[in-house]
Amino acid sequence: MSDVQSLALVQSAATEYSHAVAALLRRALAADESSFRTCKSAYEQEGASLSDLPEADARLLISFVATADFDVSFEEIEWLSEGEHTRSQLEALSATSSGRDQVDRLRASVRNMSNTVTNGSVGYRLMVLFDHLAGTQLSSEYSTAAMTFVSQVAAADGDPSALETGAIDHLRQAMRNHAIEHGVAEPSPADQPDRASSQQGSALDPIEEQRSMEELIAELDKLIGLEAVKAEVRELADFAHIQNLRRDVGLPTQDVSYHLVFTGNPGTGKTTVARLFSEILGTLGVVSQGHLIEVERSQLVGHYVGQTAPKVRERVEEALGGVLFIDEAYSLTGRGEQDFGREAVDTLVKLMEDHRHDLVVVVAGYPVPMAEFLGSNPGIASRFRRTLQFDDFSDTELIQIFEMICEGGGYVLTAGARQRLLDRVTVAERGPGFGNARLIRNWYEDALAKQATRLVSSGQTGIDELKALTEADVS
Repeated sequence: MSDVQSLALVQSAATEYSHAVAALLRRALAADESSFRTCKSAYEQEGASLSDLPEADARLLISFVATADFDVSFEEIEWLSEGEHTRSQLEALSATSSGRDQVDRLRASVRNMSNTVTNGSVGYRLMVLFDHLAGTQLSSEYSTAAMTFVSQVAAADGDPSALETGAIDHLRQAMRNHAIEHGVAEPSPADQPDRASSQQGSALDPIEEQRSMEELIAELDKLIGLEAVKAEVRELADFAHIQNLRRDVGLPTQDVSYHLVFTGNPGTGKTTVARLFSEILGTLGVVSQGHLIEVERSQLVGHYVGQTAPKVRERVEEALGGVLFIDEAYSLTGRGEQDFGREAVDTLVKLMEDHRHDLVVVVAGYPVPMAEFLGSNPGIASRFRRTLQFDDFSDTELIQIFEMICEGGGYVLTAGARQRLLDRVTVAERGPGFGNARLIRNWYEDALAKQATRLVSSGQTGIDELKALTEADVS
């Protein structure tokens, strides 16, 4: 996706979100002014001011949302939130480092949510308190708007990374937990700590306890599809295990490279497998810890002379003892001789050699650009001897992924809904960039929003109705 398209998507998301929050806050004020003023005072004690709220316009409100909810300064998205802009204006902005940095900072705020948000956003807590006092249910609409916004920002330059997806899931659950705690939402089995994780889920926290090989291989085997990939990972694990046995009895061992190339469309489980692979290497002692550090171009390449090498060294130091996962690695090359991406690659090659006994690098992306990337530097090509191809999921596998996500969220598909999903998957246009599990996640979130509207309209909110996703919800 081009920078222009990324900026256009962020602009649209910011404007839509500001309008949604503006409408919710005004509805709260109109529904119960006394309760709203109480909530407003509680909010202001956290260091913000809503003194002009009754007359607030979208620009004031998006400032409130950006700073209070996502720790992003208003200036970073002010231009984008002012309304529609022409393609030439977007192209002019995207050609500047400040324009690209705006999107990068927004995406970074999504990735960092798991570290900065504990009970949902400040604005959301205000709305939960209002619901508690006034007996309304506006916070659920606020949460839906927030999830839509952060998902759109995370997807602004293509397939969201696992860190971003995990951070969004973290924020979603944090908001729900806060609503349950204050009595404005009912707990469900999906809220228990041992709820099933989705295909695209990724642990953001450091590995607290090393899991056994049996546990890790069992989790690998449970992944839907990916049979060839799983076989290759098991083969590498078996090889490392045998080398350990040979070392234990004093036999010579083979010093091989565990660096890998992952190729495939978005949403095919590349990051999920990389996380498991890193833990497997840690358990087998190939690396000392087994954690995963995921990075992209903006975290490796500087804008000015002298910035790139230190950035690469910093990321490598974070990954020492584990796996450095570089998504869309081909973006490091192919931008001309004046681009600093080549310096990043040269620095990475040297550091891979310096730390060859405690660092594994996995590079990922589309097949053709990845082949060009490997051919751009002899040092890179010589270190990545094995490529794992992540094929698109079949229609049946995509439905299985949808059902697995439903199970983790406490939802059940009706027979009609399952058939409707299968019909949609069958006619979905496939090709380079097909979203796979990411597309299914988007459909799932759309279905939840449609179900909420349907249930509120009908007034049927028994436990069976709350769990069921119907044909209308998934259409």
